[in-house]
Amino acid sequence: MIITLTKCPLCGGAGFRQLTVPGHWIGREIFGPLQGQLGLSRCRTCGFTFTNPRPAPELLDRFYSGNAYSCHKPNTAAPAVRVATYLLSLLDQPGQPKSPGKRLLDFGCGGGFLLRCARNIGWDASGFDPGEEARRACREQGLPVFDSLETLPAKGFDVVLLSHVLEHVEDFDGLFAVCRRILAPQGRLFIKSPNAASLRARLAAPLLSRHAGFDERYRAFPIHLSYFTSGTLQRLLETHGFEVTMSSTSGMGLEEIILRPEPEPEHEERPTSQASTPPPSRPARPSTTVQAAKTAVKNCFHSLKLGEYLLAIATPRA
Repeated sequence: MIITLTKCPLCGGAGFRQLTVPGHWIGREIFGPLQGQLGLSRCRTCGFTFTNPRPAPELLDRFYSGNAYSCHKPNTAAPAVRVATYLLSLLDQPGQPKSPGKRLLDFGCGGGFLLRCARNIGWDASGFDPGEEARRACREQGLPVFDSLETLPAKGFDVVLLSHVLEHVEDFDGLFAVCRRILAPQGRLFIKSPNAASLRARLAAPLLSRHAGFDERYRAFPIHLSYFTSGTLQRLLETHGFEVTMSSTSGMGLEEIILRPEPEPEHEERPTSQASTPPPSRPARPSTTVQAAKTAVKNCFHSLKLGEYLLAIATPRA
């Protein structure tokens, strides 16, 4: 139930360096029996890191179709809405080529939180996901989704959004061939993926994770098959005929670096009289100077490509 690659998925190189496998795994109930058989490889030619040996597609499909995969469930939490709103705002940034229209496909739409947000702010948005549970979740919310790659219309979308998709993909050639087929002329591909060179990733090296409590769960091993940096993501897009027009990072990831213990169960407390309960105090607003300093630090952080996630917008080359 495993596959071993003999060539780098990015450059085709045959020389690999084996890396230490993360200690925290996703889906141990399915992948646990493969302990000691799965691994991480880094290409000696281009530096690309990928899961190798990796689970076979049928084993990955079993995981994605199970109840443990929360990404296929609806998410209406405020943080999810903020993330979706921010991502979609990047499509209208000054200096960026504009989409020829408002037709958007959320490719790998999961439970539909990005798709729902896009429709709420005026995009003619549809979704696609290979997971039946994800499509069902979207339809129960009244969100339109396609059932198969074959039903996606040629030149039918002005933006194709791949949010947390690339790291799961086994066949880059097939994926980008589909994207080129369904993108309208002057259409844009928008990608969000975990950043393997982020500060969080650097501090989640196995040695620090094991001895200092730094959290490596973000690696989502072994369902993440690829670990991109800004450079390897750009190379992948250019190899498949796309020109990158925007490259950045988002998310500090600092609040997730330390692995915290599970919270203690809450204990019921006796109600107190209203008179003894002080009124909630309003948090003080940071001064303009403090706010400006925070913004400067954040801008510097992302200019160094240390953010938790990679963001890229690309257009097909003629």
